[in-house]
Amino acid sequence: MINVLFVDDEVDVLEGLENRMRPWRSEWNLMFAGSGNEALQAMRQRHVDVVVSDMRMPGMDGAALLRTVREQQPETVRIILSGQADREGVMRSLPVAHQFLSKPCDARRLYAIISRCRLLHDELFSEPVKQAIASVSALPALPRLYWELAEELERPTATTRSVAAIIEHDVAMTARLLQVVNSAFFAFARPICSVRDAVTMLGLEPVRALVLTSELFRGMAPLCVGTGLDLERLHAHAMRVAAIAETLPDDPETRIIAMAAGMLHDIGLMVMSLPPRGPDPASASVSALRAAEAQPLQGPSHALVGGHLLALWGLPQPLIEAVAYHHRPSLLDDVHLSAAGAVHVADWIAHELAEGHGGATVEVLDKDYLARVDRLHCLPGWLERQRGAGESHGR
Repeated sequence: MINVLFVDDEVDVLEGLENRMRPWRSEWNLMFAGSGNEALQAMRQRHVDVVVSDMRMPGMDGAALLRTVREQQPETVRIILSGQADREGVMRSLPVAHQFLSKPCDARRLYAIISRCRLLHDELFSEPVKQAIASVSALPALPRLYWELAEELERPTATTRSVAAIIEHDVAMTARLLQVVNSAFFAFARPICSVRDAVTMLGLEPVRALVLTSELFRGMAPLCVGTGLDLERLHAHAMRVAAIAETLPDDPETRIIAMAAGMLHDIGLMVMSLPPRGPDPASASVSALRAAEAQPLQGPSHALVGGHLLALWGLPQPLIEAVAYHHRPSLLDDVHLSAAGAVHVADWIAHELAEGHGGATVEVLDKDYLARVDRLHCLPGWLERQRGAGESHGR
């Protein structure tokens, strides 16, 4: 039985939550707190698996509470449930909340979301995944530039200008960003000549993912020498998947997440290719990875390993989910094309169009998932559109 803690400064709201969540008392131990400080006191007395907090509360608001929860119990699932669905609140809670929900929230939907968060958490922190992570000599650290961007994006005053100013101080990243945004992958209508324009065209979250991806590829290149992993080709593939994934969902927010997840979807491959702690370097080779992934019960997929690493770094839950399930979107109970589904399709399209590929094994397209979200009929058009885009850029 898991412990779920609801936090809200309004007594009526807490009583309403207690009544609405009553059907699941046999599965969950429900706890309630009237303030952030009361919630932290309850967590000192008992481990909490899920915290569901209001955003606007006197003294300690929801974002501040979840930031403290992340520091003290990083494995706890953190959810904002607030009637104040303003952009400032969303931006402040994004780095610390796994989900942001608006009141009123249907009890069954809340139950489904909490269950989905727990499913992802249990998979990402399963023993096989933790053992795979522990087997490498050293995990990559978050790059300095990424930390600066993350801190800036947590501020309510974050703008494209302030984000661009941080990137412009790094000559290598400035060149990389402009190179990528002007490449055939994104095919903007006009040349992009400034970092600020690049940030505006891509969006804040995709730029953050791009910085993280590029910095990791740059920093890990020396470590992956001799592993058989072609990082340049892997990076080009990631950019192509991101560009394709961004075009598939109808929902604008899902498109942003899909683009960012496309850039990061194969980060687990890089981690699993790092030198092992043990004496046998061959165990970390790409061929060994392919053999393990061909037999899912024998070891974790690179998708889950990548999702685990992003979770350790505290990246947003939708992004983690899209990376972790980009080969298995059917595990999610989506009725619309999700970011994970978009990355799954984009990955398949990119492999279909590529002439040879030096990365992971290619999984079969999940047609059952596409049929469930009513997008299977779109596949020929998506593929043809990308084939046509590739031909026009090749001329």
